[in-house]
Amino acid sequence: DLHGGTVALTQAITVLDIFGMPEPTAHVDNFTAFAPSNEIVNLSWTDAGGADPPYGYVLFASTTPGFPDPVDLSAPEMDPDLSDGEAVVYLRQGLQSHQFSGLTGTTPYHFAIYPYSNTGVNIDFKTVPAAPVDSATTPSGILLGDGLDYTLGNGVVITSGAPMDYIELDGIVSDAQFGSANEEVVSNLRGRDFTTGFSEPLNGFSWSASSFMRSVNASNSNFSGLVLNGGTAAGAFRSTSLTNADFSGTTITAGANSFNSASGKNAIFAGAEFDLSGSGHFAGSKMTG
Repeated sequence: DLHGGTVALTQAITVLDIFGMPEPTAHVDNFTAFAPSNEIVNLSWTDAGGADPPYGYVLFASTTPGFPDPVDLSAPEMDPDLSDGEAVVYLRQGLQSHQFSGLTGTTPYHFAIYPYSNTGVNIDFKTVPAAPVDSATTPSGILLGDGLDYTLGNGVVITSGAPMDYIELDGIVSDAQFGSANEEVVSNLRGRDFTTGFSEPLNGFSWSASSFMRSVNASNSNFSGLVLNGGTAAGAFRSTSLTNADFSGTTITAGANSFNSASGKNAIFAGAEFDLSGSGHFAGSKMTG
């Protein structure tokens, strides 16, 4: 009789191991590790195909290179935390990506991924041929966005499409990104001080692609006294918010449409020098003082 009473379920539910599936036919393709910051590594791949696709994958991670192959019928214990230098993660077919966070800067991390069928005491790993591996070293700071060609003061050239240099995590700038030619991409630079904090001095910074600092929020940022040289590259600071930005004593060399459609109030340009080629500079600007 359940009138006014309760029912307690005391029987444990048992999840049965999956068995009877053949060993997977193939490994994943395009297994890649990339470290966008000092604390994160992103992994991506294309799922394995073939006549017998895997049930899932076991991903091994370590600060030490080289992984012993897993042994059939013995599933390694799950350990998703790589902050201690070792991790094991099980992933289902179809995800094709994984992120490790909470990592340490300037540290090499190594990865291997094995497809498997069945589970538990019936697990069957594919180990022949050798599993795909890759490595990534975390930078000491946060990578800037790619898509710009630029040269650091020490002569190092980073080309378009490659990861840009990083910002040291010194509490001054830690999440900046140099703009984009795409007006829909907006990087938040609010309150950043660009006179210090870079792995290489920003002073003397030069670039060769268009749209330097374009479509970003640079309000309250400090560019004072910097020498910024874009040659004839167009669109520097175009469509950028510059409320209270300080350019006092700054020297800027750039091409057409620099500061075009820039906006904001009370930007400071006292003692600034501009060598701007082409036309369209400050055209459509909504800056007020």
